[in-house]
Amino acid sequence: MSSPSGGADILVSRRLKVVLWAAAAATAVVVNGPQFVGLARPPAGGYLDFVQEWLSARNVLAGDPAYLPQRESLRRRAGDDVPAFDREMRWNAHPPVAVLVALPFGLITDYRDAHLAWTLATFPLFVLSVLVVARELGVRPEWWHVLPFVALTVTSFPVMTQIGQGQLNFVLLPLLVAGWAADRRGYPVTAGFAFGLATAVKLFPGFVFVYLLFARRWRTLVAGAVACVLANGLAVAVLGADAFTTYAREVVPSLGVFRTSWRNVSLPGFWQRLLNPQGMETLAVVLALASQLAIAGVAARLAWRAKTEADHDRAFAAAMIGMLLASPVAWPHYFLLLLVPAGVLWVYLPPGSSRWLFLALLPLFWIPDTTFAVRALGRERAADIVRFEANSPGVAASLTGLAVFTYALLGLFALVVRTKFAERSSEYGG
Repeated sequence: MSSPSGGADILVSRRLKVVLWAAAAATAVVVNGPQFVGLARPPAGGYLDFVQEWLSARNVLAGDPAYLPQRESLRRRAGDDVPAFDREMRWNAHPPVAVLVALPFGLITDYRDAHLAWTLATFPLFVLSVLVVARELGVRPEWWHVLPFVALTVTSFPVMTQIGQGQLNFVLLPLLVAGWAADRRGYPVTAGFAFGLATAVKLFPGFVFVYLLFARRWRTLVAGAVACVLANGLAVAVLGADAFTTYAREVVPSLGVFRTSWRNVSLPGFWQRLLNPQGMETLAVVLALASQLAIAGVAARLAWRAKTEADHDRAFAAAMIGMLLASPVAWPHYFLLLLVPAGVLWVYLPPGSSRWLFLALLPLFWIPDTTFAVRALGRERAADIVRFEANSPGVAASLTGLAVFTYALLGLFALVVRTKFAERSSEYGG
């Protein structure tokens, strides 16, 4: 029999949570709020990652090829010249379907306005993704949950980077979440179309097909392939086949420079950043490939053995984390795509050391990547490597400060793989 004071204790605990989260949200809004809001519209003369989609879209609407050198596109579309584009961002690095998604924003003639419109259109999809994950995992939202959402969102470096750069994560995340939710609810075609569209927009989500294949989700697998083909077929019809030719012939080879960036958190990036400057490029390629195969093999084994809903959540979480570890290039703003794995671990991990390790790792994905890089390299050298004016961070830095986020991803992956998930409890699942 419960104590007469049990209900009062729960009420006090809830009130304390509300007070603490209200204080955290207020502090986050006061300290980070102005910067957070200001990121949605770049400063005058500032061109950030969304300029790639915007320029390609403007090119198409003007009758030019989608993929022109960025500097030439900027001259034609905005009457501006940024010589640094030739060194740092010569081509739009994203696939043709991403251009197709951004095409309506090419109707906006001012880049700053287009960037703002992109953020206003896609940020609600992020909010929706959080709500879907919470609902799927049995977390019952209450009015005061808006407080931790505000506190955590306004202080999140990946969210701020996504908004500031105008990246594609607010499109990819809802597609991946929708695919996961549809898979759980027994809608294989819907799940497949969501996964296929995500893969068409940005190729690396195709790693999720490892889960589909080895979980024997045949209808989902076929639907995903069909969706990917249809999306690219539509891109051919709208952008022309030359867009794909230029992307394959010019753009993809030019992306190799990003693989050794200190901001690349994937395992291939880790090996190439460590070994390429030592003249061991072949070994770097071998170890990168071996790492990718190992990650895929572990994710495949979990999917193959999955029987219950908890097993499938575990296997899918492993695939999502593995997707970042195995990608040739993975940036810190991709951490937004860890929403499902983070939710799954939060709900399923039992009390004990595994849960404490998870809670210790989680804050790392909120902080700026410069936190460790500047300490490892020094501020000036870190800036030089970002500008591609220096290519060798050194062995010690590559193994320590520059690898913190890679190690954190490996830690999450190990938690998913090695921990036997407990039944969901009301304490963690709402």
